Amino acid sequence: MRAFKEGDSTYLPTNSAQISIAFGSADDTYKTALSSTLSLIWGQSVQDIPLVISNDPTSASSGDTINLTTVGGQGSGAVSFRVVGNYDPACLISGNQLTRASFGTCTIRATKAGDGVYSAQNSQDIVFTYYGSKLQDSLVIGANSLFSRVGVAIALSATGGSGSGTVNYQIVGGTGTGTITGTLLTASSAGTINVIAIKQGDAQYASVVSSQTIFSFTV
Repeated sequence: MRAFKEGDSTYLPTNSAQISIAFGSADDTYKTALSSTLSLIWGQSVQDIPLVISNDPTSASSGDTINLTTVGGQGSGAVSFRVVGNYDPACLISGNQLTRASFGTCTIRATKAGDGVYSAQNSQDIVFTYYGSKLQDSLVIGANSLFSRVGVAIALSATGGSGSGTVNYQIVGGTGTGTITGTLLTASSAGTINVIAIKQGDAQYASVVSSQTIFSFTV
């Protein structure tokens, strides 16, 4: 294929360089190169790698700063963050830093700007929670036993902590595998399972995490 531009009273006619376009038998490399070329000529491509706010955890004490982070997205466009939903002047963003001086939540969305190839893209909305700044008392996991058999649940409990926040449990390691449903720890294979308890904060207290408790399961 070759393009031809006619001459006028000033310029002579001219031909472009010749290119070949194959249909139906191109390999993946050629298709990718052709797609990129066409997007540059005819418009921006849609980003097909999701942009995701990657912060974990998504809570902090009042007055603390959370550094917002993302993964995914395509192209060279800059990433910015903004508060979405009901406007709350207590939620302050400077660059990628989120702060809030009081108890409450901030719903945040990231946007990756478009560039010469890719269009702009938004992330999911993430709710960040700010608790009070007072420290809770130590939190300790309790249970009727540290030993059980595979398939026989252990009932978890926790003592200590402060305030009205809810307590939940999380598996953080071990040589065995298992699940926690509510307060019941059940192993699906023999070995050890390491568990922590987390008591959420409230308007006065920050969150608190217990030390690990190791449970052992046999067949």
